[in-house]
Amino acid sequence: MKMSARARTRLAVVLLVCAVAVVLPGALLPYYLPKLVVASVAIVAAACAPPTGRLPRAMVIVFAAAAGVLLIAALSSSTPLVALLGRAPRYEGVLALTCYLGLVWAGARLLGPGAEPATTTLLHRGVAVVGLAVVTVQLAEALGARPIGGTITERTGSLTGNASDAGLLGVLITGVLCAALVRERHPLLVLGALAGIGTVALSASRGALAGAAVGLVVGGVALAARRTTRSRGVLIGAAAVAIVGVVSAVANPATVGRVLGVAQAASSTVDIRVRTWAETLKLIGDHPAFGVGPNGFSRAVLGYHDAGWATSIGFDQPIDSPHDVALQAAASGGIPLVLLLVALVVVVLTRVVQRVRASGTASAMEQVVLAAALLGVGVGLLVHFTTISVLALGAPTLGALVALPRTDDALGRPDRARGRARATRIAWVVAAALCAVTLGGAALAQSAARVASDALTRGDAATARSAGDTVAALAAWDGGTRELLAQYAAQAADSAEDATFRAEAGRLAAEWGNRASALLGGSPDALRAEAVGLAINGDDAGAAEALDRAIAWSPGDPDLYVRRSVSLADLGRIDDAIADCERALTLDPGNTTAASNLAILRGL
Repeated sequence: MKMSARARTRLAVVLLVCAVAVVLPGALLPYYLPKLVVASVAIVAAACAPPTGRLPRAMVIVFAAAAGVLLIAALSSSTPLVALLGRAPRYEGVLALTCYLGLVWAGARLLGPGAEPATTTLLHRGVAVVGLAVVTVQLAEALGARPIGGTITERTGSLTGNASDAGLLGVLITGVLCAALVRERHPLLVLGALAGIGTVALSASRGALAGAAVGLVVGGVALAARRTTRSRGVLIGAAAVAIVGVVSAVANPATVGRVLGVAQAASSTVDIRVRTWAETLKLIGDHPAFGVGPNGFSRAVLGYHDAGWATSIGFDQPIDSPHDVALQAAASGGIPLVLLLVALVVVVLTRVVQRVRASGTASAMEQVVLAAALLGVGVGLLVHFTTISVLALGAPTLGALVALPRTDDALGRPDRARGRARATRIAWVVAAALCAVTLGGAALAQSAARVASDALTRGDAATARSAGDTVAALAAWDGGTRELLAQYAAQAADSAEDATFRAEAGRLAAEWGNRASALLGGSPDALRAEAVGLAINGDDAGAAEALDRAIAWSPGDPDLYVRRSVSLADLGRIDDAIADCERALTLDPGNTTAASNLAILRGL
């Protein structure tokens, strides 16, 4: 049975809303891939729905140029496949970029100036429900229930996978629903808006709190300048939301501790940001033309870590983004991509001003509130990274905000223009479908990866190997998940008491680490896991060689030198082993393992 045009539109809107909060329970990484898959399907559904708006030509040109720059950067990088397809945990390669741009296009198409009130009402109701779901799970996490996972000492991430993601999503939810309240005073929308600001407060994200504050101030000033009865009512509502946000933030000890800087994690985060930004600037200075390509930052930045990185921050949590959207653009696509980002901001601001001036009072206020919310998210992204958890709602909102009225075929649009529109729809269907299939396989592989990690925990090497083979079959290109599994296998082998399982887990660590490193074009963590597995099974020469390659990528990691010193000592190369221990102590003077090994080696 053929769906009506209205039903197709409603389906696409429902999928857009679902993409914001969907997770895959039981997966090793349950957050980002499911959202990307559902977002891809939503783009396909949007292409099949009747258009209500279109993107400005200038924005299309900027997007096309940015896509071209990133494609060149990806193909010219040292790991083109990783740059194109992405890697765990965020998978932000060309596939994710296609989803992000497609969501902007879908937002303009579904929620443009010609959208029916029923369509926007459905969207707003859905966003309100998502806001309530997010804050409910987040509140449960804050109280220690941890329905998604993690420990009580970690910040709450709810359905987004990251606390800062949750905070920025809260800014968006609040803005979208406050804009909706301009026209409709519905209790569900009020509750959703309060849930959004509550999410910001519970996230304890200083970037999200700053973004919310900027959005409220800018939006409030813009509304106050209009001096209408309706704008005063909206201002009162915004003030109420702000009061709720402040009270929620003050009531959350984690938020207070991070804002005041008294929490240890808060001060360490600042140190990490400052160091990362300084090193990123050096990296960009060495690669100004096209950066290091999408997904190339996490490996390239290792060579820029200074001597104090090991002692002040450590290598336990690799940095996979500069945590600043402008630096992220420069690292991924060089200076040209930064210039295009600036051009995009100019295009958006110009279009917002045009639309506000041409709209009636209510519509203009809606645009102001949405623009203020997106500005708040932009402020938050100056200290955070981009993810589908934020852009699943942010990208369609941007598309709806800047959308132009569609050109109606009935008014005599030339056949050539109709052909271009049809070709555009087909292109988006094909691109989004390819993304859904490719990323869908990777999402299913995450469930198998969880089976493998659980099997390693309980000492079942056979099940772990079988599940690892399933991961390889479903997502042969996904080196990031192989890297994670290799690390799990190495940890299991290192701590195992049963000799048989220890040997088999070591073999898995060596195999998975070797394959992950090959897929990723070299990975210190994968090579470390490979070295652990080889050493456990008596191949000290192979372990030393794997660690040689790891150190070439990450020369500032003291643990790599300590591990290589053990393999070199077993090979009888005592002087080289001593040199490695001394190097490790230079990088980390408090490294007790290196000091102990050095004393033993000098005794020999």
